[in-house]
Amino acid sequence: MLVLLIFKFRNNIKHYVELVTQSIETIIVPRNNGGDEDAVVIIPLKDYNALMETNYLNATRANRKRLDESIAQLEAGNVTTFTLDELQAKVESVHEH
Repeated sequence: MLVLLIFKFRNNIKHYVELVTQSIETIIVPRNNGGDEDAVVIIPLKDYNALMETNYLNATRANRKRLDESIAQLEAGNVTTFTLDELQAKVESVHEH
């Protein structure tokens, strides 16, 4: 994580954006001495998307419960394996009904 004053970030924005996208570096830019509340965080888009997906998946108690159940099943070895062709056939059969 890198903390930069806004003038330093502004003066070399291209360099810092490339740093974020190429090295998965996170940059924090505090604003107007407002403390953490006004700071801006710059992260790669894939990290942002992962955070949003995680937030969505954990948004409801029902989703969290289902995820916990699935993890428990995986850890217990209670899984079913199948080929991509078998999965495609299953999906097609569900859509037919």
